[in-house]
Amino acid sequence: MSDDGRALSFGEVTLDNWKEIYAYTSEYGEGSCQHSPVSMYSLAGKYRDSVCIEDGFLFVLRSGLCDDTYRVYLAPMGKGDLKKAYWRILSDAAGYGKKVRFLTLTKTQAEFLRTSFPERFDFTNDGNLAEYIFSVETMRDFPGKAHARRRTEIRSFWRDFGDRTEVSLTRIRILY
Repeated sequence: MSDDGRALSFGEVTLDNWKEIYAYTSEYGEGSCQHSPVSMYSLAGKYRDSVCIEDGFLFVLRSGLCDDTYRVYLAPMGKGDLKKAYWRILSDAAGYGKKVRFLTLTKTQAEFLRTSFPERFDFTNDGNLAEYIFSVETMRDFPGKAHARRRTEIRSFWRDFGDRTEVSLTRIRILY
C-alpha cells in the first residue's frame, strides 16, 4: 500500500505495452535477461509477470512465484527516489499480509538494499535460479575429467577458426 493506502495496480505484460515496459528495462542497464519485456512476455506461463508503472518506476510482480508467505518482485526500474520505490514494494506486500522476496537482483541492486535497508533483508544465491549452467571459473578452466569433451571442442574450434576469429567482451564472431 502507498502512504494513502493504495496497492500497486498490476496488469499483464502484453505486446501492446512492451514498448512502454522497454523504456524502463532498457535504462536498467545491467544485462539481466530477466529484466526484459521479451522475457517477461515469453515466460508469462512460468512466472506470470505483471507490471505497474507509477511515479516514474516500473514495478514487476512475479505472481506465479508468490506463495502464502511472500509476494515476489523484481527490483524497481526507473529514475527518481529508489529508496521510496522499494518502500512502495514493501508497503504493497504488507497490504496483502505478506513479506517481500526479490528475485534476480543485480549486484548493484543488492548493494543498494544492503546499505539502504540494513539488516532488513537476507541475501542468498539460489543455484536453481541461475541464468547460466557453469560458473565463471568452470567456463574459464573447464577442469577435470567431466569437462574433457569441452576442452577438446574448444581446441578444435581454435584449430579450425582461430585465425579468423575475433574475441571481445560481448561477442565471439567468425570473420568469414
